[in-house]
Amino acid sequence: HQQHWAYEVQGLVRTPLALAEPPATVREALRSLADLLVRGQPPPVDLEDGAQAVLITDACRRSAQSGGPADVEQLEA
Repeated sequence: HQQHWAYEVQGLVRTPLALAEPPATVREALRSLADLLVRGQPPPVDLEDGAQAVLITDACRRSAQSGGPADVEQLEA
């Protein structure tokens, strides 16, 4: 997380979460893409994980627009 802190919130209770190393920067993401294209290195995230992240993001967007919950669509095989 960019601010290096995060909390789990349940009602009025806020619990700090342990965080892993910060996520890759744009430069690191571009370096991974270059390694994939030039050296044939595997990407750090597989296609299914990337597609699932897009579906989760879409559900968040729909929830924000509607003001209510939104189901995360399932990946089609």
